[in-house]
Amino acid sequence: MALKVANIEFDRRRFEKALAYYGSKGIAPQPSQLRIEENLVDGQGVYTFNLRKENLSPCEQNLRRNDLFLTLGLSIMLRVEDADKPGVLPLLSYAKKGRETVTPATANDPAVYTVDDFGFETGDIEALYNGKLNITTQTTVNFESMPTSLFKKESAGIVGTNANYVHDVNNGFDIESSIKAMAEELIFAGTQDHKITLSFPTFAGSKYNALQGGNGTSTADDTKIPNTNYVSKVVFFAFGYLIPGGTSDQYKNDPANPYAAAI
Repeated sequence: MALKVANIEFDRRRFEKALAYYGSKGIAPQPSQLRIEENLVDGQGVYTFNLRKENLSPCEQNLRRNDLFLTLGLSIMLRVEDADKPGVLPLLSYAKKGRETVTPATANDPAVYTVDDFGFETGDIEALYNGKLNITTQTTVNFESMPTSLFKKESAGIVGTNANYVHDVNNGFDIESSIKAMAEELIFAGTQDHKITLSFPTFAGSKYNALQGGNGTSTADDTKIPNTNYVSKVVFFAFGYLIPGGTSDQYKNDPANPYAAAI
């Protein structure tokens, strides 16, 4: 995919620069992604993403030691995962109010309150968009305090009347509009250590629990009980060009390689 916020020539120039060197070696830069997730913890406002993370979930994609990754765009996103179906629920760039369906009581059955979508128990997660992102590649501080407000995608519409914050699956999700194109040529080499840290305001009572997706039979408050089968996550996402095997010694020691210094 090409980033909607970037001119196609921006993508093309970075592709051609990599192709000019690696293409002659039989390696074609290919569109790809890096995606690392961390569980949100109540009251915790600092998260570190390891691009070479092991024990990946079905959704994650790490940086292998032999590979080079040229970034076109970045994002910080949210996700709620069903532990029984990891990888099914989509990314959320912005937590929305949820929908509550009330089935009226009958002579034989009490009223049933149902949360139709999934998301977060409270609005505390909004603090994420008042935070900052720090990225250091090797010893270079590329971004010291990139505002996370850049990654907030306003929803097309807010549905429902309760206080729960949820992603409305019926409205779909446009991932490209939440990825911010980077004018800087940010290069991640699998041979190097990279530090990516997200920090945002928090306090002892901050709750980032995933919302229960089931139903209750007494009051609407039943729907606000966190579902222990749902896990709320924060996601570091990078889109760009992957160069498989691009960090081997023959390329690292070749003065003609424009990316040798990053390897």
